[in-house]
This record gives sequence, structure tokens and C-alpha cells, in this order.
Amino acid sequence: MAKIYVASSWRNQYFPEVVKRLREYGHEVYDFRNPPHDHGAFMWKNVDPNFDKWTVEEYKQGLQHPSSERQFQADLDALNWADTCLLVLPCCTIKHSLKDRLDCSKNFVLIVGNHTNDLTRGSCAYCNSYNSWSRSCGRGHYVSYESFIEYECRQAVEAGMKILILHNSPAIDKTKCPESIRYKGTHIAMHKYDFSKGSYVWDYLGIKSAFEKYLD
Repeated sequence: MAKIYVASSWRNQYFPEVVKRLREYGHEVYDFRNPPHDHGAFMWKNVDPNFDKWTVEEYKQGLQHPSSERQFQADLDALNWADTCLLVLPCCTIKHSLKDRLDCSKNFVLIVGNHTNDLTRGSCAYCNSYNSWSRSCGRGHYVSYESFIEYECRQAVEAGMKILILHNSPAIDKTKCPESIRYKGTHIAMHKYDFSKGSYVWDYLGIKSAFEKYLD
């Protein structure tokens, strides 16, 4: 039987089941969420509840905190103890970074234009490393077909955030919104017709009022 260090994201829903199954098969498993040492699992919020507002320099200082140094040594000891390291996907760094930011927010604002639904950045299907025949990543990474915008919209809806959608036009056209958020939140048109000028202009007061009325 193997000694396995199981690594993943704190938000990976499959992690507990993987640890459970490995132990059922008789393997020794290091679970970073429930470590064997007596000081418990490491979380940045235990160093500073406001860590999400840290600057780069404050993060560097945070690495020297006794709890951070203790956890680094614990992880290093566990890696040296293990003969196998298992990474449980997904743990996409970019999308998880977006998730971290969303988790620290109460509100979600999306500006919708004519081509919002055409944006594909973030989808593995458009990456040079994606193998369309096997539907796999040539570099061995987890495959996700959501664009960054689609991912953020879905996460905002699932988190129950207050959602404000600003349409960069005189009229609201929900078909231009990502599907997950199309009929969610409050939709506002960003332009209005100014009869004195005989043209459409930015509705600054309407936008300001929407932020004050619908968001925390």
C-alpha cells in the first residue's frame, strides 16, 4: 500500500471522496484539510481575517508568520513522508483566482455589449493544447469549456450574489447575456435619449441610482 499526499484546492468538491476511497483501499493518506498534527488545517484567515485585502508586501510578510512557517514545514514533512503525490482536479489557477475574488464580494456587475457571448477566452476548446478528438489537454490539465465570463457569471448566481447587469445600449437585450445570468439580477440600459441634443447619451444618473438601489 502507498503513502499518498493528496493535493487540491480547498473548494474542490471531489477531494473528501478521493481521500475516503483511498483509505478504504488501505492506503495511508495525508489530508491537508484534516492534518494529523495538533494545530489543525492552515487558513490565511487565521493569520489575518482581512487577508483578502493584503498588498503584495503584506503577503510576503504573512509568509513569515509563525502559523505560515509551521504549515510550510508540516507540508514539507508530509511530502517527504509520502511516496506518491496525487493532485485532484479541477484546480485551475486562473479560475480559482477568480473564485477567490468572488468569494470576497457581495455584488456582481456585468457590462453587456454586442459581442459578450462571443468571448471565448478561458475555454480549453480554443487552446492549442486541447485535443478535440480525445477531448483532453495535451499538457495533462483539467479541461473546462467555460469562458472566464461564463465561469464568473455562473459562480455569481450560485453564490447568491446581488447582480447588476448594465447593457451598453439604449435598450435591454437579455439574449446578449451569458445564459446562466440572462434572467437573473437587475438589468439596466446605460444610454438614454437626450431630446435637447437629439441623440443618445450616457445615463450617468440612472447608472448611479442603480448601484445605490440594487447593490450593497
